[in-house]
Amino acid sequence: HYQYVSGLDWCHATNRILSCSYDKTSFVWEFTDNKWMPSNVVATTKLGYLCCKWNKRGDKFCEGTSEKKLFIGYFRKFNINEKGEQEKVDWWMGINIKAHKSSVVTCEIDPTSLFVLSGSTDLRIYVSSCYLPEVDDQFLTEQTKPLAQTFGQVIFEFKPNCWINSVAWLPSGSLGIVAGQDATISVINHQENTYDLISCKHAP
Repeated sequence: HYQYVSGLDWCHATNRILSCSYDKTSFVWEFTDNKWMPSNVVATTKLGYLCCKWNKRGDKFCEGTSEKKLFIGYFRKFNINEKGEQEKVDWWMGINIKAHKSSVVTCEIDPTSLFVLSGSTDLRIYVSSCYLPEVDDQFLTEQTKPLAQTFGQVIFEFKPNCWINSVAWLPSGSLGIVAGQDATISVINHQENTYDLISCKHAP
């Protein structure tokens, strides 16, 4: 990177590092031959990245940008050419989820890797489907298979009326936590379409 590094995450399951920057680039780093080697993430954004986060397994990640884009990244082994034939590519790429109307400042994939929680300066929180059959199908169980929905579909929308500082999932994946700049914490349940608001008595 040659500008401010705005996001950094390390996955202990794979020992890979994910980084993103205001310079519009994102890299997956792997420790090879006693040094860290970067692989460029193939994704197009006209403005800089603001945040990034691995999923629990380390085979997918989410990234937010100043261009309203929320990328879901994964390692793609094959591509379909103009003739409809498979071509081996072996690269990390990002697919855009179009939901927010302003900069995506925080995001995190849930423990099942089927949903992504994201917050933006548009004063919106979204839970969207990030289900990718080629990545997720092998991990689906009888309990999680019914949860898989079309990629990019908004499952839950919440307006906390403030800018969002951070989002996170409970380890069970049943609830999401949202921290706002108005000294509030929101606990959301995307499956039951409900939320609870916790107000702090101190400054954010």
